[in-house]
Parts: sequence; structure tokens; C-alpha cells
Amino acid sequence: MAAWWARAIRMYPSGFRDAGEDVRTTLLAALFATRQAEITDALVELLVLWSTRSTPVPSVGWSGS
Repeated sequence: MAAWWARAIRMYPSGFRDAGEDVRTTLLAALFATRQAEITDALVELLVLWSTRSTPVPSVGWSGS
């Protein structure tokens, strides 16, 4: 996966267009899978930080009064 990602990250859009359909699909899948993992990791970190806050977080619909 890392090799496909490394290849894809260096390509210009025209390089994707010029590549065969199988190669293009594989390269885009590598990019999307890697990015999905990065986004998931960031969201988990955010959730952990949010869940360990010392101040309570108001629930949905909280009016503040």
C-alpha cells in the first residue's frame, strides 16, 4: 500500500488520466484508504480529548439558563 500511495502522491491529475483504468483505480484507492485512516485517527484523537475534558460539555438543546 505504501508504495502505491507514494507513487500516487507524486502524480499530477494528467498522470492519473494517462494511466490505465486498473492502475488509476489502484492508485486512487491507495490515496483514499490512507486519507481515510488519517481522518479516522484525527477524529479519535479529538474524541479522546473531548471526552477527558474537566469541564462538562452541554448536551444538545441546552439553553444555558
